[in-house]
Amino acid sequence: MKESAKDVRQKRERDEKAYAAQVNRALGIFLLFFGLIVMASFLMTETPIGKAVNLLAGGIITLIGGLLFAKGRSAGPGSGMHR
Repeated sequence: MKESAKDVRQKRERDEKAYAAQVNRALGIFLLFFGLIVMASFLMTETPIGKAVNLLAGGIITLIGGLLFAKGRSAGPGSGMHR
């Protein structure tokens, strides 16, 4: 049986959403770890301004990573690409 154009479009939209969720999760994990590394680098910084900048920048990066990861997870556990 041939799929209708509407069915094909709906399948494509589901696949695109699943792919976007995967990308958001992967990018979120990367930014979470990178932000934690930047935040930990304040231990090796000598100046108070440097420490404050590292903590603030690391916190912002970690926050963005957490939000991306949460956005990717909100698509549901079955949102991964299945082929």
